[in-house]
Amino acid sequence: MDDLARSLPEQLIHGGMLKSFSWGFVVASVTAAFLQELILDVKKKYKRGELKNHHLHVVVSVLGMGGAGYGLFVSPFGERYIVVGLAGVFWILFQIKKRRRGSKR
Repeated sequence: MDDLARSLPEQLIHGGMLKSFSWGFVVASVTAAFLQELILDVKKKYKRGELKNHHLHVVVSVLGMGGAGYGLFVSPFGERYIVVGLAGVFWILFQIKKRRRGSKR
């Protein structure tokens, strides 16, 4: 029984379960944080005082920043490329949104 307890963390790390969870956390948290700003315009609504669920948006933003920080600086599984890729994709989406908004005026 003692061997099972000692080998369980090693099985999780080498078996890929921890890696899958880590990648999923980073992708989900960073994507959710970017999407809430892209779709909901949280910053604009906050400045106007129209934001209804302030605490929910803060939690999503903090999880996104935490996931990005973990993926960039701490994770041993190579998520830094995923974080940079997601930031690049959302940068392009924000540029498209800005151009469309500018052409409607």
